[in-house]
Amino acid sequence: MAISLDDVLHVGGLSKIRPTQEEAARLQTQFADILNYMERLNAVDTSGVAPLYSPHEGVPAVREDQVVKTCERSELLKNSPADSDEFFVVPRVI
Repeated sequence: MAISLDDVLHVGGLSKIRPTQEEAARLQTQFADILNYMERLNAVDTSGVAPLYSPHEGVPAVREDQVVKTCERSELLKNSPADSDEFFVVPRVI
């Protein structure tokens, strides 16, 4: 499918960009490639294919949330350049 340079510039205006002539020419080719691919997809016969709404069939497994302690605070604070015995100390940001 052919797309004109005016169409490319119009789409550029809608997306708040102003492509140069070289960029617009490259985009024209890329837009045409995308539209040609969409035409190829539209040509595929999908009449016997059921719609797929989710790649996971059935109900997801439901489990209770459990609190599990994985690390001691002192172990985590060893990675910090500065700490206040309980927390990381970071530079003040204003």
